Amino acid sequence: METIEFLMMLPFYVILFFIFLQVITLGLQFFVSQHAVNEAAKVYAVTGDLNQAREMAARIVGTGYPDEDEHRRSLMRMESLNISGDDSFTVTMRVRYWLGLMRFLIHDNDRLTYTVDHRAEGKALLP
Repeated sequence: METIEFLMMLPFYVILFFIFLQVITLGLQFFVSQHAVNEAAKVYAVTGDLNQAREMAARIVGTGYPDEDEHRRSLMRMESLNISGDDSFTVTMRVRYWLGLMRFLIHDNDRLTYTVDHRAEGKALLP
């Protein structure tokens, strides 16, 4: 009887395992995104150049979805990076996340993505 009960519960355990992996992946995505915003703020504080700050954030986060290029798979994409303020500034980066591990549960790709705004504040080092 125990073998039959285990076999009946096995799909439930597999789904729980994938949900656990997705939560860990989301945590890592948020960590990397916040790091990208902080690095963009550092670059902007030193150089004052918005394009260099965008390039730094895009290099860390990535700019493509997994389906666009098989050799460069990414579970997140930077959609925009804006900087407001002069001496004291705020960097706002919008990132779209893709729930790639939940693909077997949800087959609608629009429901598999969500967008989050990350912020970092800084002060310009150049006069």
